[in-house]
Amino acid sequence: MTAPSVKQSLHEIIDKIEDTELLSLHLKLLLKETQKDFFNTSDDEMIARAEQSLVSAKEGQTRSIKSFKEEVNQWKKNQVI
Repeated sequence: MTAPSVKQSLHEIIDKIEDTELLSLHLKLLLKETQKDFFNTSDDEMIARAEQSLVSAKEGQTRSIKSFKEEVNQWKKNQVI
């Protein structure tokens, strides 16, 4: 099977499922596979992220500590253990 045909099959199956809990579990699993591991990031990637963060801060694109903590707590709730 090719990647496009596997994706098509997955789409067809997903469209038939109505169980929100089951769909959520599969979503978490797929997201876990696609999210980059922060600790395996290269030095160059980390430097680029830091530089982009500085640019964002200079442009006023920031959020409050309260907002950040809420996002982190929501992220933790969505993680598969």
